[in-house]
Amino acid sequence: MESLILAVSLVCALAPSTQLNAAESKSAPSKIAETKAEYVKKAHAELNELSGKIDALELKAKAAGSEAREGMDKKLAALKAQRKTAKRDFAKLRHASGKAWISFKAGVDDGINELKKAYDEAAKD
Repeated sequence: MESLILAVSLVCALAPSTQLNAAESKSAPSKIAETKAEYVKKAHAELNELSGKIDALELKAKAAGSEAREGMDKKLAALKAQRKTAKRDFAKLRHASGKAWISFKAGVDDGINELKKAYDEAAKD
């Protein structure tokens, strides 16, 4: 009888913490979704900004003389290819469900950083 009372007491003592853990686990997916939404917003803004800069650089190159334009055209072609890759990686991340988007995050970060570096190099000239 004493062991039954002890067991019931133990279950009652643990029940509130179990409910708290269940509540915490229910909120975990929403925290992940919020984090993903925030990241998507930030990465999208960065890609749009870089895309605008690349387009402006292209207009500048078109206004330049033929000699300067020739070298710029090669750099712009490389920039556009990098932009296309970065946007493709971003789209994969954006459409990933649950925690799967995290596996794409590093690739998107790397793509954006490489695109920034390539743009900075092309804009110097």
